[in-house]
Amino acid sequence: MASESTSGGIMLAWNDRRWKKVDEREGHFSISVVCEDTISHWTCIWMGVYGPNMEELLPELWADLQANRACWNFPCCIMGDFNVTRFSSDRIREGSISSSMEHFS
Repeated sequence: MASESTSGGIMLAWNDRRWKKVDEREGHFSISVVCEDTISHWTCIWMGVYGPNMEELLPELWADLQANRACWNFPCCIMGDFNVTRFSSDRIREGSISSSMEHFS
Protein backbone atom coordinates (compact mmCIF):
# COMPACT_ATOMS: atom_id res chain seq x y z
CA MET A 1 0.00 0.00 0.00
CA ALA A 2 1.37 3.41 -0.90
CA SER A 3 2.18 5.93 1.79
CA GLU A 4 0.69 9.37 2.23
CA SER A 5 2.74 12.43 3.14
CA THR A 6 5.83 11.47 5.16
CA SER A 7 4.39 8.39 6.83
CA GLY A 8 5.32 4.87 5.78
CA GLY A 9 3.07 2.48 3.92
CA ILE A 10 1.90 -1.03 4.77
CA MET A 11 3.76 -4.13 3.71
CA LEU A 12 2.71 -7.74 4.18
CA ALA A 13 5.17 -10.52 3.33
CA TRP A 14 4.91 -14.30 3.40
CA ASN A 15 6.78 -17.41 2.29
CA ASP A 16 5.21 -18.24 -1.07
CA ARG A 17 6.48 -21.81 -0.87
CA ARG A 18 4.18 -22.30 2.14
CA TRP A 19 1.35 -19.81 1.53
CA LYS A 20 -0.65 -19.13 -1.61
CA LYS A 21 -2.40 -15.76 -1.99
CA VAL A 22 -6.08 -16.36 -2.75
CA ASP A 23 -7.47 -12.82 -2.65
CA GLU A 24 -6.66 -9.30 -1.51
CA ARG A 25 -8.46 -6.06 -0.72
CA GLU A 26 -7.11 -2.60 -0.03
CA GLY A 27 -8.86 -0.15 2.27
CA HIS A 28 -7.90 3.42 3.11
CA PHE A 29 -6.03 2.43 6.29
CA SER A 30 -5.44 -1.28 5.72
CA ILE A 31 -4.61 -4.03 3.30
CA SER A 32 -6.07 -7.53 3.62
CA VAL A 33 -4.67 -10.69 2.07
CA VAL A 34 -6.37 -14.08 2.12
CA CYS A 35 -3.78 -16.87 2.10
CA GLU A 36 -4.06 -20.65 1.98
CA ASP A 37 -1.49 -22.96 3.54
CA THR A 38 -0.15 -25.14 0.71
CA ILE A 39 0.26 -28.13 3.05
CA SER A 40 -2.87 -28.19 5.23
CA HIS A 41 -5.06 -25.99 2.97
CA TRP A 42 -6.02 -23.93 6.02
CA THR A 43 -7.10 -20.44 4.94
CA CYS A 44 -6.83 -17.19 6.90
CA ILE A 45 -6.90 -13.43 6.47
CA TRP A 46 -3.92 -11.23 7.29
CA MET A 47 -4.75 -7.55 7.73
CA GLY A 48 -2.02 -4.92 7.92
CA VAL A 49 -3.10 -1.63 9.50
CA TYR A 50 -1.63 1.84 9.71
CA GLY A 51 -4.15 3.86 11.70
CA PRO A 52 -4.65 7.61 11.46
CA ASN A 53 -3.24 9.80 14.21
CA MET A 54 -6.23 12.16 14.09
CA GLU A 55 -9.06 11.05 16.37
CA GLU A 56 -11.77 12.29 14.01
CA LEU A 57 -10.56 9.76 11.37
CA LEU A 58 -10.72 6.74 13.68
CA PRO A 59 -14.38 5.90 12.89
CA GLU A 60 -13.26 5.62 9.26
CA LEU A 61 -10.53 3.16 10.34
CA TRP A 62 -13.04 0.95 12.18
CA ALA A 63 -15.42 1.06 9.20
CA ASP A 64 -12.52 0.17 6.88
CA LEU A 65 -11.61 -2.87 9.00
CA GLN A 66 -15.23 -4.01 9.28
CA ALA A 67 -15.73 -3.72 5.51
CA ASN A 68 -12.58 -5.73 4.77
CA ARG A 69 -13.42 -8.36 7.38
CA ALA A 70 -16.96 -8.80 6.05
CA CYS A 71 -15.67 -9.91 2.62
CA TRP A 72 -14.54 -13.35 3.80
CA ASN A 73 -15.46 -15.94 6.42
CA PHE A 74 -12.00 -17.08 7.56
CA PRO A 75 -9.98 -16.61 10.76
CA CYS A 76 -8.33 -13.20 10.79
CA CYS A 77 -5.09 -11.77 12.18
CA ILE A 78 -4.99 -7.97 12.40
CA MET A 79 -1.54 -6.44 12.88
CA GLY A 80 0.06 -3.05 12.59
CA ASP A 81 0.05 0.40 14.12
CA PHE A 82 -3.37 1.58 15.24
CA ASN A 83 -2.01 4.87 16.65
CA VAL A 84 -4.21 4.38 19.71
CA THR A 85 -3.67 2.63 23.04
CA ARG A 86 -6.15 0.30 24.64
CA PHE A 87 -5.60 1.31 28.28
CA SER A 88 -4.81 4.70 29.81
CA SER A 89 -1.99 3.02 31.79
CA ASP A 90 -0.22 2.39 28.45
CA ARG A 91 0.18 6.13 27.87
CA ILE A 92 2.94 8.32 29.26
CA ARG A 93 0.41 10.68 30.82
CA GLU A 94 -2.33 8.52 32.26
CA GLY A 95 -5.64 10.27 31.85
CA SER A 96 -9.24 9.47 31.28
CA ILE A 97 -10.36 6.87 28.77
CA SER A 98 -10.94 8.45 25.37
CA SER A 99 -13.62 7.44 22.88
CA SER A 100 -10.82 6.04 20.67
CA MET A 101 -9.77 3.72 23.49
CA GLU A 102 -13.36 2.56 23.98
CA HIS A 103 -13.72 1.73 20.27
CA PHE A 104 -10.36 -0.06 20.25
CA SER A 105 -11.36 -2.25 23.20
